[in-house]
Amino acid sequence: MLFGTPLGDVAKTKLAAAYDPETGDWQELAESGTQGYQVWRAGSLLYLNPHFGSGGGGIYDPKENAWRALPNPPYHDLAGIVSKDEATYEYASGWLIDARSGDWLKIAPRPDSSDVYDHVVAEGPDRRMVVFGGQRWKNGEGQLLHDMWLWTPPPATGSSP
Repeated sequence: MLFGTPLGDVAKTKLAAAYDPETGDWQELAESGTQGYQVWRAGSLLYLNPHFGSGGGGIYDPKENAWRALPNPPYHDLAGIVSKDEATYEYASGWLIDARSGDWLKIAPRPDSSDVYDHVVAEGPDRRMVVFGGQRWKNGEGQLLHDMWLWTPPPATGSSP
C-alpha cells in the first residue's frame, strides 16, 4: 500500500493505493477525507496520525476500503500506537492509541529528559518503547548520552475498536 498527500494539499486528504504483485497493477483506494502524516498498521487496520491539527487522522479498514474517525483524540499528534502483537512509536512521550481497546494512553516523559534532544525511539520486546541516547546542551557544551529507558504499555482493557 502507498499513501500520499496531493501536491499543494488543497483537499486536505490522504490518497491511498494498493499494488497487486500478481497483475502488476495499482488500485486506487478510498481517500481519507482528512489530513494526516504517517500511516501505521496495527493488526488488519491502518491508522493515520492527525499530526497537523485537531480533526485530522483516521482509521482505514482495507477489507471495507473505508475510513472512519479516530475515537475522540485528546491531542492532535500521536506518539504511537500499540496493538496485540506490535507497536509503533514516533515520540518518547505523549498520547498513543491502544488499538486493542480503542483507548488513549498517555506516555509521561522519561525522568530528567526535558532538555534531551535527538534520542532514538523504537519498539522493543513485548511492545515496549525503547528510548536511547540523545544529546544535552549546557552553557554551549554538548554532551552525548548513552542512557536507555523502557516504557511498557499497560495490559489491554475493553474491547477492540
